[in-house]
Amino acid sequence: MTLNIGKILVNEIMTKEIDLTLGQVRKDGNVGLAGREKTATEFWIPESLEVSPDATSADYKLAMRLLAGGVAAITVGSGAEMTGFTATSVVSLSAEPPRLMFGISQTSSSWKALTEGRAFAVNLLNSDANNVADRFAGRAGVKGIARYDNAEWKTRKTGVQTLASAMAGFDCEVEEILLRYDHAIVIGRVKEAWISQNQTEEPLLYWQGAYGTFS
Repeated sequence: MTLNIGKILVNEIMTKEIDLTLGQVRKDGNVGLAGREKTATEFWIPESLEVSPDATSADYKLAMRLLAGGVAAITVGSGAEMTGFTATSVVSLSAEPPRLMFGISQTSSSWKALTEGRAFAVNLLNSDANNVADRFAGRAGVKGIARYDNAEWKTRKTGVQTLASAMAGFDCEVEEILLRYDHAIVIGRVKEAWISQNQTEEPLLYWQGAYGTFS
């Protein structure tokens, strides 16, 4: 990785421009597509503003419980290494080119399969898929490939399993992983997107620690 660093002050926020040559998965956890060069601009707050304390974790968690989100099952791995997790942090990053992103804990049981396989699928769950959401959340101790039980799956371009009953989905390659604290931001290159033929379905939502719908 080659770093060419320069600094400018814009509206009291420092920026540094870093030319990144993205390679294979490395020991430091950085992940990229081999041979691709991108320019990233990282912003940080000047030290003079860092002396102010952050919000408490308790207050942060309490407020975030009021942020309703759509529920997705993210599938990773292949063969006996198939696993996955339930997420409410999936967001669109760009339509041209099609990119999405989500957050994941580096202690997640899916972390190894995600970083080694470098592919995943986002399966948007409908309001009848509480059981899928629970299994991929690891409730009742369900782990690994057992999370795929009692559902129909389909293989798409990347080889990762996708949920046949999903409202919509995205088959993705890992484009970049940004490590932050004990989590990581995963940017996915969308290779295929699809929607269910049943357009009367409602999405499964998560709010205040429980599943719900618009109804």
